[in-house]
Amino acid sequence: MTDDRTPPPPEAEPDIIAAELALGVLDGDERAAALRRVLADPTFARAVDRWRRYFAQLFATWPEVAPPERLFDGIEASLDRGTAQPRRAGWWPAVAGIATLVAACLALVLLLRPASPPAPVVPTAPRAAPVLVATLTPADKASATKPLAALFDPASNTLRVGAAPLAGGDKAAELWLIPADGVPRAVGLLDADAATPLPVDPHNRALLAPGVTLAVSIEPPGGSPTGKPTGPVVATGTLELV
Repeated sequence: MTDDRTPPPPEAEPDIIAAELALGVLDGDERAAALRRVLADPTFARAVDRWRRYFAQLFATWPEVAPPERLFDGIEASLDRGTAQPRRAGWWPAVAGIATLVAACLALVLLLRPASPPAPVVPTAPRAAPVLVATLTPADKASATKPLAALFDPASNTLRVGAAPLAGGDKAAELWLIPADGVPRAVGLLDADAATPLPVDPHNRALLAPGVTLAVSIEPPGGSPTGKPTGPVVATGTLELV
């Protein structure tokens, strides 16, 4: 197994440009040319990757050490003394050079250290709103009228009821929603010849739930004048989850 702590041998990785690109010392046209070569030359790309892994592990072995606070004061003092008394500069210029080198190495460590990969985002499937259905059975068991099917479509916020030939003459069939409090809420008038889509207002929408009763009453044309059922209830059913 290859040890990434060992730099690539010269005979295996002859191109020093790969190392310079991995180290981040190329810029301008040289960097652009090297990046184009990464895309065009798989061997060169592998060499760059090999050097990057080598430098990353090399820098990881160096502990981060903060320079003492007095170091920079000493550097400034040495520069001042160097201006006033050039012959007594002593060893401070060497310290300044070493400090610059240490700072550059620390910057390279921060730039080349592999970042932790972001946590994968697992997409969650949107939860479908519950679909409610009810079968409204005629109150008169001897009646030839068939049961009505009702379905609440959450996508369109519409309660759809099958054709309701329940009212004759100048009467109208009106649908009511009766929740747990037992108070009927008007939903709308039903068509005798075709299925009726009834938009549900926000207040009634909050009351739609399994176990809630739907009922049909016979009312004057245009619906109940009082907001409550005034005629006989001819069909009822209970909403259930599909």
